[in-house]
Amino acid sequence: MAGRKKKEGEGEIVATERAFTVVVEQMKAQFKAFGERLDGMHEAMDARFDAVDARFEKVDARFDAVDRELGLVKDAVLTHDRELREMGRGTR
Repeated sequence: MAGRKKKEGEGEIVATERAFTVVVEQMKAQFKAFGERLDGMHEAMDARFDAVDARFEKVDARFDAVDRELGLVKDAVLTHDRELREMGRGTR
């Protein structure tokens, strides 16, 4: 088979296509690495948010306990105030 005669500029086009292919492959590899890193960050962020959620649940439980205790103190103060008023009325 006889060699095909190259048209003028055909060699430059092939070289440009190869260079373009190399650049595209490099970009593809970089995007893949970026995506993998992004997945890792997503997992790390999920873990941190889970830890923060757990801490907030503990804080919420503590506030619930404080609310209950405050309610008891309020009831005791109101009861004590009422009893003092009744005692004051009885001494007049």
